[in-house]
Amino acid sequence: MRKWLLPTLALLCFFLESVFVQVLPSEMFNMERVMVPRFVMIVIVIVTMFTTTTKGMTYGFILGLLYDLMYTDLIGVYLFAYTFLAYGVSVIMKLFHINIFTVTLVSLLSISVLDFFVYGIMLLIKTTTITLEDFLMIRLLPTLILNFAFVILLFVPLRKQFFKIIDTNKDE
Repeated sequence: MRKWLLPTLALLCFFLESVFVQVLPSEMFNMERVMVPRFVMIVIVIVTMFTTTTKGMTYGFILGLLYDLMYTDLIGVYLFAYTFLAYGVSVIMKLFHINIFTVTLVSLLSISVLDFFVYGIMLLIKTTTITLEDFLMIRLLPTLILNFAFVILLFVPLRKQFFKIIDTNKDE
């Protein structure tokens, strides 16, 4: 069971992101805000925290490539960002113990860095005209709120399974 938990969770979250955007558009709540689900980034953070740096970066590379191929016109942005952020998470986690607070904080920090990176690339290639202030208020803040809820909803019920993965990795 534990062997397939993370790959299954990763693929489920990959497809859940696109379903979420289709099922719950921001117009449904009469909002001019953009809530971007970053469920894949959260899974990469969890994989990196509960396994090894190499496994986290591998998930980041594969899921980033899939994300680029499925959802973007510019191949490599998410591939690089997910892989780099997985490495960054592993460096940060050498300083902290794993608990719900660190999982949440590191996930939200990773999402913020990811969104700023993508925003910067889009500004650089001139595919967006949104100002930094609008980006922060219209896109980043609602994205962080949505993904905060997802981290809590994902981590709390599966917490024991994730810690068993650590025990399994120690035995190997």
